[in-house]
Amino acid sequence: MTAATRQEVFETVAALLATVCERHFEGVTPATVLADLPGMDSLRLLETVALAEEHFGVEIDTSRLETIETVDDIVTALVGGTA
Repeated sequence: MTAATRQEVFETVAALLATVCERHFEGVTPATVLADLPGMDSLRLLETVALAEEHFGVEIDTSRLETIETVDDIVTALVGGTA
């Protein structure tokens, strides 16, 4: 992964979520539960993760996808991904 900070990764993930769900989300925090976001479903989660992997040049182990519940879970998986 490039030298992005956790905050930069969070901001990118939040923007990708809004793009994928075709909505503007206000008040999204790392603790935001993905299932609580309007329009979010498992396919949109996969699309968001794929776009984030491409953006940061990392790959998230697919076994970690089952444990993703919050925005911060995506961030943590990206920061811990492999280049």
